[in-house]
Formats: sequence, structure tokens, C-alpha cells
Amino acid sequence: MSQTKAELVNGLSINTALADAVTIDSSGNLNIPSDDKKLRFGGSNQFELFYGSSIANVKCTSGNLNVISSGAVVTKVNTSEDAVVCNANASVDSYHNGIKKLSTTSTGIEVHGSTDNARISFGDAYSNSSIGYVGLNRFAIDGHDGLEVRDPSDSYATRMKIDQNGKFEVLSNRASNNAQLFQNITSTNPEGLYIQFTQAAPNTQSRHFLKCTDNVGDKAVIDTNGNSRNLNNSYGGFSDISLKENIVDAGSQWDDIKNVKVRVFNFKKDNASEKRIGVVAQEIETVCPKLVGITYDKDEDGNLLETGVKSVKYSVLYMKAIKALQEAITKIEILETEVAALKAA
Repeated sequence: MSQTKAELVNGLSINTALADAVTIDSSGNLNIPSDDKKLRFGGSNQFELFYGSSIANVKCTSGNLNVISSGAVVTKVNTSEDAVVCNANASVDSYHNGIKKLSTTSTGIEVHGSTDNARISFGDAYSNSSIGYVGLNRFAIDGHDGLEVRDPSDSYATRMKIDQNGKFEVLSNRASNNAQLFQNITSTNPEGLYIQFTQAAPNTQSRHFLKCTDNVGDKAVIDTNGNSRNLNNSYGGFSDISLKENIVDAGSQWDDIKNVKVRVFNFKKDNASEKRIGVVAQEIETVCPKLVGITYDKDEDGNLLETGVKSVKYSVLYMKAIKALQEAITKIEILETEVAALKAA
């Protein structure tokens, strides 16, 4: 005749045929030693736990937790807390404090969050520390906001970087065709490179818009006051005869140069003591219209407006002055010949 008993001495023991089927020891541990047993709580929100050699199921029909080891794996945890949800379609959702942070889809991986914290972080396997991340609106390198592009064929040397302050550097290392190329591929209102100081106006030779330097020293500089300087004081233009046609002698420039008004002035944005010498575009335009060009204003789409600022082609003016000087030299030489003849008479 089989016997069952229950004892409560520093714990609980439930026996079947005098063999312990379930025990709760004095530390509160629940033990079910038989592999073919299961723990079940009945009711509409039942909890079942199965363990055997080929199948292990944890099931809570209220929807908080399901783990099935055979067939499709479906894991659901209360998503109001931290959770990993393996859905029946093999996609995975990860929650933190009830907020979805990561999910897999048919097109890839999605990271969820605000513009500041939606990111994928990268860690150092040796130090177990963060070395950077890619976020929704930023990149970080070694824990700092920025971006680096490295060359895997050259010991991962840095080739381009933008640091957390917006400083941009390109460190190219090619034996040939080593120019840095900026392309604007639009066919509508294209523009080139703009260099702007939006919060200051240094207006000095000690600050620069552009500085060209080699391993010996500075070669060419454009200062913030507009000066253009170079090492050998040489400025050139394309002048090879192979590029030109219809070549004839220039006509007289005597009257044009004689009528040019040379002025002393200061720009409105400068101090009144910063005097300059030159011409006024509207004045010289009445003498030599082709010496004057205009930079038209643009609307927000880059379309040209009718208003603008005029400028003078000083390099052409200098050539006209040279021609007028040649004419003056010719006149002087004629006068010298006539004076010499009068003195000899």
C-alpha cells in the first residue's frame, strides 16, 4: 500500500511512496528532483514550468513571459520594464524602462530613441570601455563627438576627421592625383567654396581666410582684411599664344587714363583713418564701362537679383596705364629730338 506524507520541520517535504517528490528546505529553496515533473499553477492566468531531457517550457498565459525551446523561440517579458522580445516572425525588440531601444526588421537594425540618445556604441574588448558611437545626429570618437575615416590598408591611419568642435581635417596620402576635390554636381545655380566668419570681423593681416604652406614656410596668404600676399610677389594670368587669336596692337589709352579720377577714401566698415587710394566703380564706368563688373545679389534659392555690388578690373586698368605710358614715352622722345634739333640750330 502506497503512503504519502507531509512534514514541516525547518522546511517542507512532500513524499510519494515515501520518496521525496518536492522539498522546500530551510533556506526557502524549492526542489523537484524528478526530470519528468512539472510545476503548474492553475487558473485563467496559469503558470507552467516543464523540464525534461528534450523540452523545457516556461509559460505564463497572462502574456508576460513565454519561453519555448522546441520549434520557434518566442520570448516575451513585461515590456513596461527591461525586456527582450523575440517575436514569432524572428524579429527581436529590446526594451529599457518600457521604451523600445532596438529592433530588427526585414531591412536591418533600427535604433530607437531621441535625437541625443539613439545611438550604437562601440566598446574596447580589452579595457571594456566605450571608444565611440554612431548616433541619430552625431558621431563620437573615443568618447568625443566627431567623425574619423581611417585607412585599413595603412595601419588604420586617419585620413579625414571632424572633431567635436567642427574642425575639419583631410590627411591624404596618395603618391599621385593627391588633390582634395570638392564637387558641386547640381546643374542649377551651382556655387563653389565659401569661407565665412559669421561672428567676427578681424580685418587684419594677422588673421587669414586662406593660408598655403609647405614644409619650408608660407607661400601664399589671403588675409581677413582682403590683402592677397605671396612669397615671390608674382601674379600671373593665362597668356600663352596657343590660347589666343585675333591678336592686334591696342589703340590709344591716352584719353581714358587722363580722365580716370584717382580718389582717396575709406570703406564704410573700416575706421575713417584707414585711407585707401583707388577709383570709384560708378565714376570710372563713365570713362571705361568694360572695366566695371557687378556681383548680383541672390535670393534664398540662389537665383540672381537685379541689385548688386560693382567692382573694378584693376588688372586691365594697369595694362591701359602701361599703354598710356608708352604713348607718353613716345611723345617725350619726339620732344627730346625736337629740342635737340633746336639746340643744334
